[in-house]
Amino acid sequence: MIPFKYLLKLVIYIIFKILNFYPTKSHLIVISHLFGKSFKFTEKSTSDRLIVIKYFLKILKFPVKPSEILKNNKVLIFDNNPDSQTNRIEFLSFYTKYKYYSFLNYSNLCHYNSNLEKLIFNILSFPLVIIIFIVSQFFKYRSSLALLLEYPLVVSRLIKILKNNSQLSKIFYFSIYETESNFLTKEIHNNTNLDVVKISSDTPLIFWNKFILCDKLLLCNHYQYDEIKSGKIIIKNNNIDFLGPENSHLYKNLYNESSTTPLKSIGFYSTASWVRDKNDSIFQGVDFAKMETRVLKVLKSLCSNNKTIDLYIKLHPREKSYKIEYLVNHYKLILGEEVPFKILNYNNSSADIFDKIDLGVSFNSSIIQERLYCGFKSVLYPNNPKFPLNNSPLKNICASSSKELKNLILESLNLSTYEFFKRHNLFPYSFRKIIL
Repeated sequence: MIPFKYLLKLVIYIIFKILNFYPTKSHLIVISHLFGKSFKFTEKSTSDRLIVIKYFLKILKFPVKPSEILKNNKVLIFDNNPDSQTNRIEFLSFYTKYKYYSFLNYSNLCHYNSNLEKLIFNILSFPLVIIIFIVSQFFKYRSSLALLLEYPLVVSRLIKILKNNSQLSKIFYFSIYETESNFLTKEIHNNTNLDVVKISSDTPLIFWNKFILCDKLLLCNHYQYDEIKSGKIIIKNNNIDFLGPENSHLYKNLYNESSTTPLKSIGFYSTASWVRDKNDSIFQGVDFAKMETRVLKVLKSLCSNNKTIDLYIKLHPREKSYKIEYLVNHYKLILGEEVPFKILNYNNSSADIFDKIDLGVSFNSSIIQERLYCGFKSVLYPNNPKFPLNNSPLKNICASSSKELKNLILESLNLSTYEFFKRHNLFPYSFRKIIL
């Protein structure tokens, strides 16, 4: 049955949030993250006054089925993405050299074990639905409050699975930006002796992972070290290590100290902002489409006056659902007919062809962190007060205006890879040795 204690605990967390009261550091971390913005909804749903009721009706439709049965392994991978199993196992196997993992994803926990359990859960949840619905009318992120309704079911299912698998000693936790990640971690700590090891993802921590509760944190890029040292990330542990970007196991072996790039070539790395706008994706505090258009207009101006520069468009995976002809026309509308360009990665991963261009340019894409990790020149135009930190080497390759971006691009094209990394103190950001 669904333990009443989880329902009660969420009510207490709501009260703490309203009162801005946090008894311990753990409470601050759990509650602050729990009531943040969730990527599980569209931007429109975030402000929908009826989203709590709508989501509760969705929970009522969860299937009735047996709990997940894990393999008899000592280490568990937990993730929100049901399609990530192979990639997560390969990533951890590559860096830890350990190969035997069980896998559990969040959606495996969204079900009832019996019709009786479903009935009891719905009866017990009804007061919580009323409370959350009323509170949500005065709350910024209403969709995140709606998610609270399923957490008692999810956490009770998770704890039961963990207790039924006594051979487990550790959990590798991915997708930690999801709002429930610290809540689930705290309940794992309260109910088991398992160590929770979290993997940070490739995005700067300040955006979606400012609050982290875990036994060990594995970082995915060097900038995250800078963030930890800045004191702006609230984390309850001192056990921090570095692996590499989440997909680096797929391409790390492609590059070494002999890797070279063609001179006078620029690659624009898209964030698919225009696709996100079409799909009403969650607003991340900055107008991505507007900023990307600014970057493209800078490249248009630069390439129009420098015919020796080759321009390439590096598509975001979300753009690849469109036909190549449509994508070419999309970028022509911005760059104009007078600026020649090629789409370089329609049938390839961007990371597999880092060495096909000399300088990567982006508004603010995690792929740039991956380029730096592999030792390739890159510049950004983030226009975000949260990024980068003033004392970080990344500050040296981030422009704050269109004019500054243009000058930074021209300067970077005239530097060798070694000179670029030396001038901007970026050698620690790359795994490979960069030679003169």
